[in-house]
This record gives sequence, C-alpha cells and structure tokens, in this order.
Amino acid sequence: MADFGDEFAEVEVFEIRQDRRNEVAVVLLKDVASDLFLPIWIGELEAVSMEIALTRRTPPRPMTHDLLKSVISELGGDLVRVEIDRLVDQTYFASLIISQGEEEISIDCRPSDGINLAIRMGRPILAHRSLLQELHPSGREEEAEPEELDEGDFREFLKRISPSDFES
Repeated sequence: MADFGDEFAEVEVFEIRQDRRNEVAVVLLKDVASDLFLPIWIGELEAVSMEIALTRRTPPRPMTHDLLKSVISELGGDLVRVEIDRLVDQTYFASLIISQGEEEISIDCRPSDGINLAIRMGRPILAHRSLLQELHPSGREEEAEPEELDEGDFREFLKRISPSDFES
C-alpha cells in the first residue's frame, strides 16, 4: 500500500446502495487501512456508471467516463489519483490529479466522476482523513436528513449512520 501522508487515506468502493429515505444512490467508501467510511450521495446515472466499471462490463458505446479516460490518455496525460478533500455546505469536493510529462495538474471534479474515472483507470482514491467517520450500528435519528443540516450537523449525522442504513 502506498503512503499518501498524514492528511489523506486511501479508500475503496465498499458498496453502492440506494438511500430509500432520500431516493438517491449512496457510494460507501472504506478506508483500506481501517474501519472508517465515507458515504457520498450521488446521482443515479453516476451510480450505474460506477456499477458498470466495477463489474468490468463494456457498454456498446463509450460512456462519459470512458470518453474522459480516452481524452486524458490521448492528450498525453495519466490520472495519478483522485482526492476527495473537503465538505462545504453539504457538498463534497474532489480533484483529479493528472500527470502530463513532469507536471501534475489538479482539476476540480465531482467525487462521483473522480471515483468513476479512478475505477476505470485503476488509480487510487484518497479521502481527507477529516472526512472519514466511524459508522455506528445504532443508525441515525429519524429527523436528521442531509439536505436539512448545516455542515456541523451533517458531520454529526455521518457519525451516526451505518452501512445497513443504505440497504435496499
């Protein structure tokens, strides 16, 4: 396992579930070195694209993430890693770190797009350690919904949820 310093932890897709309560997909990322998780709510199309990549199915025509992979390669770049680095107003932010020759370029992206690209290119996904939470089996409080919480409340919500909350 590569060392990414003290700020970031390498994570992998643990599972993709439907959050029945909010009627959206959730990708659960798990720290490869611990039992810490990062749940990220994503769109249905991004979830389908992620499932296709994870199961190594090949669609008849390239999907958007396959196209981006080809564009990066054809322009002489290579995805080095994806970094999910912060949470602002209940929205996660991520960056594609792309090498082009001796230079590394950071490109802002949605975490779901970064994850999709990392899966396709076999590159690491990193999450800032401050975002990772231990998911407790006790579940979450009924009145707590992500879209109604401020950033501090949202972090508390993340501490209370468990993978079983996202079962279909």
